[in-house]
Amino acid sequence: MVLERIKTIIEVEMGFTCPKELQTANFVNDLGMDSLDIVELTLLVEREFTIYIDDNSATEMNVVGDLIEYVGAKNKHLK
Repeated sequence: MVLERIKTIIEVEMGFTCPKELQTANFVNDLGMDSLDIVELTLLVEREFTIYIDDNSATEMNVVGDLIEYVGAKNKHLK
């Protein structure tokens, strides 16, 4: 559920093409995002899941799976 929603944000709202193995995709190397794209993604995910992602946590996330895990930890009812 979280994976599909994040994939939709990345593809539909941001216009990036997601690789088949999205969970292991690096934001910069695999998706081609720059720092501003990552900030935008963070804001969109915060809005979508009604959570707050602090700056330290955001900078520690390198792959989509890190973001999925973070969202899941903040919203235990989502999987």
